[in-house]
Amino acid sequence: MGRHPRRPNLRPMQEPPIVLPSRRPDADQFRAALGTIVSASAAPYGYTITLWSSGALLTHFHGIPTVVEIFLFLTGALLGFAVVGSFAHGALRTAVPMSPGQGHVLAGLLHWFSAGLAVGSVAIVAEVPSWVAWPAGSMIATSVYLLAASLQLALVTAHAERGKAKS
Repeated sequence: MGRHPRRPNLRPMQEPPIVLPSRRPDADQFRAALGTIVSASAAPYGYTITLWSSGALLTHFHGIPTVVEIFLFLTGALLGFAVVGSFAHGALRTAVPMSPGQGHVLAGLLHWFSAGLAVGSVAIVAEVPSWVAWPAGSMIATSVYLLAASLQLALVTAHAERGKAKS
């Protein structure tokens, strides 16, 4: 048993031993880990609830979308991301991206504002009685969310830096 039937010189691979931590994390380590996860999840979470809510809102006004309308919704979201992303890409050539920090967690806690503003904008677009509402709604949801969340992060970061300068 231990040998390969056709290659007698080969031994079966053994799994590396599992090494458990020698001690449990303390409360500060847990809070730091939680802050890291919340910070990393804030923007994707906020965008997810924004886009889902926008689609639900459009469905409320226009009914279940056809396959074509679903692809129009997808196209609108991609266009919104491309427009804002191209603006950000130019900014990244001249500015250093913000590194994660405490400001990211606080800004993430405020994403209700960005999401609400974006979904509220889509509520206006949803009144358009046409297929145009599907791509326009997702484009506006994406653009408004990204711009508002960026503004929130910039404001929170500037506030935190002013607080450090005073200390």
